[in-house]
Amino acid sequence: MAGHTKNKPRWGDSAAIEGLLEAQEDLEAEEAVRAAEESGVDLGGRPAFEPTDKQRELVKNMARCNMPQEAMTLMVTWPNGRPIAVNTLRKVFRDELITGHHEVGMQLVGAAYKKAMAGDTGAICFLLKTGYGFRETVHQEITGKDGAPLQAGVTGVIAVPGMIADAETWEKMAADQQSQLVQRAAEIVSGSSS
Repeated sequence: MAGHTKNKPRWGDSAAIEGLLEAQEDLEAEEAVRAAEESGVDLGGRPAFEPTDKQRELVKNMARCNMPQEAMTLMVTWPNGRPIAVNTLRKVFRDELITGHHEVGMQLVGAAYKKAMAGDTGAICFLLKTGYGFRETVHQEITGKDGAPLQAGVTGVIAVPGMIADAETWEKMAADQQSQLVQRAAEIVSGSSS
């Protein structure tokens, strides 16, 4: 078969063709930006955010407190006072976000470890469950009186209106069933199951 390739998109697959074209355009744009930056050409737009040491420390402290990144951006601003975007925060302060969060985690695990080594059973259980895969299992057995099997429900037939032809018979059966149910409920509550 001349001209046929395995990876060639089919003519009717316009979404695949559009995706390929967009990917090619993105790649070409990225290469153009990279080449312009390397040659020192001004591409216009907003200049890159340059954080101060104070801002870096602030972000690291907020990461230690597990503050949401959206809230962090309100505390870190451009020189004109406008907050930075979340993407800028993640790009510029990547190391501070990661190390701040993990430093506190290490300190907390260290404190839990010290308490566990000192004999604190709560800390021991916590570390075993979270760090070592231990878990508590609860087995419940429900039995009837004196360990006998449970009795499931009340036996009998429920009289439904319309099943019995005469109303007198139906009313008598319904009253009998009602009294049996009340009596059985009282037995269950008092614990004298038969």
